[in-house]
This record gives sequence, C-alpha cells and structure tokens, in this order.
Amino acid sequence: MSIDEIAAKFNLPRGAIKDSLTRYNIFEELQELELKEEDKLALADETKFSITNIERVYKSKHGKSFLGIEVDSKGKLVHSLPKEEYRKRLGKLASDAVRGFLNSRTYGDDKLQAQYLSKFDKDPDLNLAIQPSKTFEMEYNDDSDVIEEPITPEEESPATPLLKNPSTTAPSNKLIPPIAHHWRSGNLRIDKIFKGA
Repeated sequence: MSIDEIAAKFNLPRGAIKDSLTRYNIFEELQELELKEEDKLALADETKFSITNIERVYKSKHGKSFLGIEVDSKGKLVHSLPKEEYRKRLGKLASDAVRGFLNSRTYGDDKLQAQYLSKFDKDPDLNLAIQPSKTFEMEYNDDSDVIEEPITPEEESPATPLLKNPSTTAPSNKLIPPIAHHWRSGNLRIDKIFKGA
C-alpha cells in the first residue's frame, strides 16, 4: 500500500504519513546501534529521550550532510555514507540527545546547527573526510531480517473504500482510528507501526 493510499484511507495528509514513517525508520536504526546500556535504556524512555531532537537534525541541511542521508518520497532513508560511519555519527547524536546536550537550545537556528556539528570535527571516532556517495546505499539493502507474514483470513478486514478527497489540513498528531489496529497493509514494516498504535 502506498503513502497516498494510506493517507486517503485514514484521511491524513500525505506529509504526516511520510514524516511518521521517517521517524519510525530513524527510531528503528537508533535501536540497532551499539550504545552503552544506559543510553539504550534511555532511548526507550520518553522522559529521557525525545525523537524530535534527532528529527531536528535529520531535517536540517547541516544534519542531512553530517549523517549522509536524504528521505525519499516514501519516507525511506537513502544513505550515502558507509554503514559503520553512519552508525557512529547517529550514535553520537543519540548519546547527546539522551544526555540533554542535543536539544532546541543547542541545535536551533542555522548558526547553532553549524556550531553543534563542528564539535565532531576533531572527534577521533569519526571520519568526516569520507565523501558521500550513492554507492554506499548497497550496504543498507540487506532485507534478510525482514520476514513478510502472510495475511490470514481471520486477520483480513473488509475492504474500506478510499476517500475521494483526503484532508490536507488534518493535524499531524491526529490519533489513528480504531479500525487501523486490525487493518493489514501486507507490508510488515507498516503493519508493525499500526500494531503498536
């Protein structure tokens, strides 16, 4: 199911669906990082970690360049750094975010963004000399851990017709309708999002 179909089905703006998928993809990558145990636990605790601080970075020009990522029209991350280097950089941001060093006061306007990221210029763990390249995207295309589950008849819900004019003014924090808890798109990653709602 496409983002447009999901937006129409749940009467949400396409951008809200895309932003949510991107946040989900980043959060999944944060969970896969090799971090200190206390940082890993803090990532799962909403009182210690806010994804909006990481979101602020990956949505900014400086942050995209630092992480070597772009977001495609489907909310998927497109990487242009070696996987190991990307994970090191994302790990630095995650650690700073859970410790309160990365927030709107340290990563606000353009000047603050450049100032915050410049602290990594001399970090011996990072190799900022690596030039971004689309060839590194191949390192991220390992879907061996993704298992598509078949939809069983009891999980199948009656087809809901698509709305003709989805709202483009619906708030991005609008709750997912109750029907979504039983709806299956056929895409395991999207289904996990709705299952956790």
